[in-house]
Amino acid sequence: MATRALVQHRDVVVVASVSCIYGLGMPKAYLDKSFTWYSNGLTRFDSLHDTVAMLKTNLYEDVRDVEGDAESNDLLRGQFQLTLNSTAASIAIWPPSEHYPIRLNLAKLLDRNDGHYWTVNQIFLGTSTGMNEVTDITIFPAKHHISDSEETFQEALRRIQDECTDQCQKLRKEGKSVEADRLQQRVGNDLVLLKESGSCPGHFNLREAGQAPDTLLDYFGIREHQNKWMLMIDESHVTMPQLRAMYAGDRARKEKLVKHGYRLPSALDNRPLRDDEFWDRVPQTVFVSATPGPKELQLTNSQPVDMTIRPTFLPDPIIEKRPLENQLHDLTKEIKERAEKNERTL
Repeated sequence: MATRALVQHRDVVVVASVSCIYGLGMPKAYLDKSFTWYSNGLTRFDSLHDTVAMLKTNLYEDVRDVEGDAESNDLLRGQFQLTLNSTAASIAIWPPSEHYPIRLNLAKLLDRNDGHYWTVNQIFLGTSTGMNEVTDITIFPAKHHISDSEETFQEALRRIQDECTDQCQKLRKEGKSVEADRLQQRVGNDLVLLKESGSCPGHFNLREAGQAPDTLLDYFGIREHQNKWMLMIDESHVTMPQLRAMYAGDRARKEKLVKHGYRLPSALDNRPLRDDEFWDRVPQTVFVSATPGPKELQLTNSQPVDMTIRPTFLPDPIIEKRPLENQLHDLTKEIKERAEKNERTL
């Protein structure tokens, strides 16, 4: 939902964890693969096969692909369902970027050559109170890790197979036959699933070794090609060390997996951003912390601003000055008053 909002609007607030520095597909391919359908006959299909093929290309799963009358609440995110009769059809889709499913009503019409074509008559967007009719809807891919073309997809498969062959040979030369067999079996199974699903994190952008991955940060300003946004880091004295530690921790874990034949070496590049790569992508930042660390002070160009506020928005209690005499009697009197009201005293 965050990426959909970022490519459609400028006034967007995204709340993210430190995991936002991990790879998230290719923003350009995600945007290029999206398409918009319009109601009232403005969108036309020569056949329903074209519509189904378009959705499958965008990695949506066809749950039945047969005639039926199941309702859209049978769907899961990333799925679609076609319901067809002789003169009309409806398609229920649940994009992962939407809170509820979408339904399109299509009509079958005659063209000038006595052939047939389909048009979108109505579009309904699901809400918490029911289905609301809209004039258009933009469908984004069901997954972020999508290839921009069939050529890119096939090239990714070839690179994975070639890398597996080279790495298995290397392991066997080192006397690690068990590790080589394990890697060959795992990659072989992954390639079969990859050809069926059409999606794989970290491979389809064909990055070179060591090249930084595309992350959530790369979706900001992608439509206007303007990197004008602001990052706010809450509790920065805790978050900043986490940002720096993510890359080293991820690499240390995956180096062991590569060594023992559980991953290909390219898995090292399916990684979070390094600290310098992260800051190269951030145009401006506000650090919020009660105890800012040296990194925040180093990155800022001005003196920290002191904000004395109560986060809970509770008013400060009224302070009473009482005489020192008879403190115990005064305290006992206050406790009894609380006890009579069935209240507690600390």
